[in-house]
Amino acid sequence: MGDLENRVIVVIGGTGGLGLSAVRACLRHAGRVVAVGRDAGRVREVQAELGDGVSCLAGDAMDPATAPRAIERALEVFGRFDGLYQVAGGSG
Repeated sequence: MGDLENRVIVVIGGTGGLGLSAVRACLRHAGRVVAVGRDAGRVREVQAELGDGVSCLAGDAMDPATAPRAIERALEVFGRFDGLYQVAGGSG
């Protein structure tokens, strides 16, 4: 049993760097993750690497529609949404 068991987290910026590290940490603690990245090729690579516990989605953190789309994906794939971690995009 992990600390995040039965929890679903959306990580915007989750296909590289700090965001990918966060995705891996969530998975290690039994969480499920929707990982959002801007580069569609990288999104496919991360999906293939991490498997069923993650659902990857291409999207730009600066687009206001990205977070709602990622939350919808969490609900569709995992049946729930528990939190969002945004580690990409600007602060403006």
